[in-house]
Amino acid sequence: MEPSPRAVYDDPASHWAFLTQPSDDDFEGQHFDRKEAGQRTSDAKGLGNRLRQVRERIAETISAFANSNVEGGLLVIGIASNGDVEGIDHLTEEQKNSLTDIESFLHNQAAEVKLHGCGSGHDNAICPIFAPYADRGICETPGSVPRAWERRGPQNVHVT
Repeated sequence: MEPSPRAVYDDPASHWAFLTQPSDDDFEGQHFDRKEAGQRTSDAKGLGNRLRQVRERIAETISAFANSNVEGGLLVIGIASNGDVEGIDHLTEEQKNSLTDIESFLHNQAAEVKLHGCGSGHDNAICPIFAPYADRGICETPGSVPRAWERRGPQNVHVT
């Protein structure tokens, strides 16, 4: 039985085998997603471009979870699609902040962000983000043409 997003967010260590499953097919779904935060070997420009893409995926996924799941959803930054723990310690403080300042790129959300040290031979940290249901509006991007998504299984679908 799949754990709840809140339970995994509250205690990632107890759900480590679930978080690091060797395939996204076994992990990602209506309530769970995970993303790498750029690769350690990326040059500065390449990493910057990759982080912009990751930030866009974070916005999509948090919006989709908040707009679709009464139970909320969990996005984990720092775990690759094959379950390898890449972590986020290779990022600067500014880069970490750009990925985790959810309020700056989404309205009508109450996402909770934390860092979790991996332990057990890993010197790195991952970043779980819990996205509760947005019951007072649509979770969307700011601006004159806001964008919003909903979650359909492992996919974020743009809402018009």
